Amino acid sequence: MEVCRKCGAVLRETDKFCSQCGARIPSPGAKARQAKAEKKKQQKEITFRTKPEKGTHYRENFEEGENRSRALRLTVTILALMMLAVAGFAVYYLHLGRRPSVENSTAGGSAAIEILTEAQAVSEAAAPEEEEPPKEDAAAAQTQKQTEAQTQKVTEKQTEKQTEKQTEKQTEPQTQAPAPAAADVIDVSQIQTLLATQSTATSAEVYIYDLNHDSEVAVNDCTEQLRLSAMITVPILYTAASRIDAGELSMDTEITYVTTIGGRGEFTTESRDGQAYPLSFYLQTMVNYSDNNCINILIDFLGLDSINAVCQEAGYSTIWMERGLVASGNTGGLDNYGSAKDITGMVRDLYTGKFSSIGTDFMKEYFHISEMDSLPTLIGLAPSLADASLLLNQNGHVDTRYLETAVIEDGQAAYILTVMLNGDSGLVYSPAVQNIAEYVSSVLAP
Repeated sequence: MEVCRKCGAVLRETDKFCSQCGARIPSPGAKARQAKAEKKKQQKEITFRTKPEKGTHYRENFEEGENRSRALRLTVTILALMMLAVAGFAVYYLHLGRRPSVENSTAGGSAAIEILTEAQAVSEAAAPEEEEPPKEDAAAAQTQKQTEAQTQKVTEKQTEKQTEKQTEKQTEPQTQAPAPAAADVIDVSQIQTLLATQSTATSAEVYIYDLNHDSEVAVNDCTEQLRLSAMITVPILYTAASRIDAGELSMDTEITYVTTIGGRGEFTTESRDGQAYPLSFYLQTMVNYSDNNCINILIDFLGLDSINAVCQEAGYSTIWMERGLVASGNTGGLDNYGSAKDITGMVRDLYTGKFSSIGTDFMKEYFHISEMDSLPTLIGLAPSLADASLLLNQNGHVDTRYLETAVIEDGQAAYILTVMLNGDSGLVYSPAVQNIAEYVSSVLAP
């Protein structure tokens, strides 16, 4: 009896559709085809086994046998390679252990003598004992042996000395000829001629300090007080370093930012007003950007009396500050003064490490006008010293003066050059300053 797979109603052999639900009844041919397909599908299935299910006999299918063969071949190959590697290392180390140990090629002579001496000693020990020679022959032989031993020692000592000399020559650094002393090669009249023909300065000071030879060259009276303009950054930085080293201040001391003046610095707007920044921020920004606001903030924080007192006590008697930076014409009859010699001396103290708080590293990092300001790279010392390995500078230029100080390292030469010109527009003096820098560089770093 056959029933409908959908509703379970009893079907007759002749029915093609269910009389209850109307579902189509598969024909005998379709059923046979379905059964055949199911059987074929079961035959295609591959069953992987790791051990026989029953009995002791087990027959692998083809794919499983191939996998086993491949794994076996791979294992054998890896083992063979490992054995070859172990054998190779063993041969290498055995060969290395038999080689004579010679430290370097320059000691080859003494090493060869030692090897020959050892070989001779071994051969003598292995040789059969001979009959004792006569006493006279024995004494002569003994004397000969002593002579040979002394000769060998002398030879070894000579070889060692030659080796040491060769090693010293090989390791001896190849240094350039030292730069000449500034006082010996700089012609003051040459610089005076440049000033006379290329500038209209009513007051001019050019001061060169040779860091290598502790010598100086002064063009004109470099102790005369001239107005400093933005070069007051040097005494401000010097005062901060002195007071920090004395424990009166810290680089982390916070100061409130207040905009007082515009300028060529990075922070000339009022966007930072009221915010507190550490003392290190103001010092770095002041010298790296010649920032006018930072200059005035530091003057108010340190105090004019403190700046003057620190500089005067250090022996820089021409430094005298009376005000901060102001807009043109609003000086109130006050100004800031210094000389080329004293500015150079303070830069030397800072650069050579007199202070632990602000020293050589700080100067190399911050004591130069930023490349973001294109003007300093077009005027003053910079164009003539573009190829120097080190140029650290501060400058100031207004309608009546141009001032610049710089630490310069060029080849074997290391010196500080300070130029202060008063009497005409700062930009008018640019050609004279460039030619002075070119002349000094040509004689100190030829």
